[in-house]
Amino acid sequence: MQDVSVFSIDEIPHAAVFGFNFPCISHDLNEMAWQAINLAVRRAADSQIKPGKVIIRGKMMV
Repeated sequence: MQDVSVFSIDEIPHAAVFGFNFPCISHDLNEMAWQAINLAVRRAADSQIKPGKVIIRGKMMV
């Protein structure tokens, strides 16, 4: 038998109910929303602004 490692992007809903604990990278959804709105508002206010990128760092959850 071979061991299989599972890793998730964001938490798996209700995994703990079934006794599973998967390591994952968790992201701050409020920060993501804030940055997306900020980019959209800046772009709407000035169409000459080039599309931008924002990096939202995740947090390792074990």
